[in-house]
Amino acid sequence: MLPPRAQNDNTSPLPEGLDRLSRHISANDFPGAIRLCRDLIRETPNNPLLHNIMGVAQAQLGQTTVAIKALRRAVEIEPYYAEAIGNLIALLIKDNQHTETKPYVLNALELEPHNLGLRQILAEVLFAEDNPQGAREQANMILLQQPGDANAKRIKDLANKALEQRG
Repeated sequence: MLPPRAQNDNTSPLPEGLDRLSRHISANDFPGAIRLCRDLIRETPNNPLLHNIMGVAQAQLGQTTVAIKALRRAVEIEPYYAEAIGNLIALLIKDNQHTETKPYVLNALELEPHNLGLRQILAEVLFAEDNPQGAREQANMILLQQPGDANAKRIKDLANKALEQRG
């Protein structure tokens, strides 16, 4: 469960602003959503929802660098904002920034410790960081819950081979 935001912190956009944003997104009008987000962010700069929506809209247009920046801002404002964390992780992976995902995956695992998909991502990141022991531990945690998981078996096998080569 995410911590509740203060009711009077002035970070929520006006309801009609959210309604207009929803219409832009539903119509796949991502440039319009970005323009509106910018206007609303000027009014409420510390609203993580707006930064998340901005990042998603920018990602839809292939504007990866600015999308990552917007999503990072959303998570900076609200460190336990699961949707923004998930969007950021997905975009970093899509952009082959696997090692950049680690702090966000660890944060997300605090929120969802039994999320096997996050454990899989962490195992991949640890292996990429040349930490086969950590990767194997994550793979074993997945295999305890899903003994037939092919990806977890693959990571465990790769980690075991790397550890054997080290002696």
